[in-house]
Amino acid sequence: MFAICVGEGHLVHIKKDTYLHRDAEKELRERLTAKLATSAGVFASEIREFLSAGRRFTIIFCEYLDRIGITRQDGELRKLATDQFVSGDMTSASPAAEKPEVNDVFESSSFVHGELRVDLAVRRVFVRESEVQLSVLEYKLLITLIQHAGKVVLYPFLLTAIWGPQHVQETQDLRVLMTSLRSKIEADPDRPQFLRSERRIGYRFAIE
Repeated sequence: MFAICVGEGHLVHIKKDTYLHRDAEKELRERLTAKLATSAGVFASEIREFLSAGRRFTIIFCEYLDRIGITRQDGELRKLATDQFVSGDMTSASPAAEKPEVNDVFESSSFVHGELRVDLAVRRVFVRESEVQLSVLEYKLLITLIQHAGKVVLYPFLLTAIWGPQHVQETQDLRVLMTSLRSKIEADPDRPQFLRSERRIGYRFAIE
């Protein structure tokens, strides 16, 4: 029965005889990811209190996140797997650091990948040599992902970069914005070539 539910996507197998409904797993994973994204590491006791969970479940859930590559253990601390994720704490950054100038990030005045071309100096976007009209927020989202191409950029980082730290929990707004952006630059928005979703915790600009 459990195997069938896992296969159908209703349950997530955490460890041995431990299962979570997919919505509960998603909520806990996103909450903990958001907390870790704004810290240098968290002790197990803090995670237990944050999740309002028992010691055994906290250990099992943290080991599960380690196993799927979202977190890693560093001594007594749990941290995000920062070699794969962009998760810097932007809530304490200066305005200049929150909104870097594009030309300070890229060595050239344009970014080209496949059929996508971005003229950074004039903020114009082309797909298959046809110009695409992006909103200010769509352009911010695209550029933030390009700046970290190949890495998973977590929801809290993107939300802070686009709307500011007061919107760090508004993941639905980010999903709506991503849907709109994909409809403009992807040949098949349902099977994106550039803008990939990653484990419901963030997005990645694919460069492979």
